[in-house]
Amino acid sequence: MDCPGFTCFRNQGFSITFSNGWTISVQFGAGHYCQARNSDVLLGGRHSSSNAEVAILNPSNDFIQPEGFYGDGCVMGWISPEDVSRLIQWVSSQRGGVE
Repeated sequence: MDCPGFTCFRNQGFSITFSNGWTISVQFGAGHYCQARNSDVLLGGRHSSSNAEVAILNPSNDFIQPEGFYGDGCVMGWISPEDVSRLIQWVSSQRGGVE
């Protein structure tokens, strides 16, 4: 996504791209690194998870993992709602470019 705004993915999560060019993706449901990874998600159906998979991309579309968060080099799994909130704030406060 090149412009700021929200995007939805297969009824399993969303991404936000901020005006600084950074993007955060929050996904939960079948196949994602979260409590509900083995769930059967139907389009239009409601589902939930106690945690989520998160990916952060800088304006160059490089995956970034902030200090204190670990993952497979691309995504971070089993992230709590509180940490998702912290990561959204962190991403929105970046100055653009690679930190």
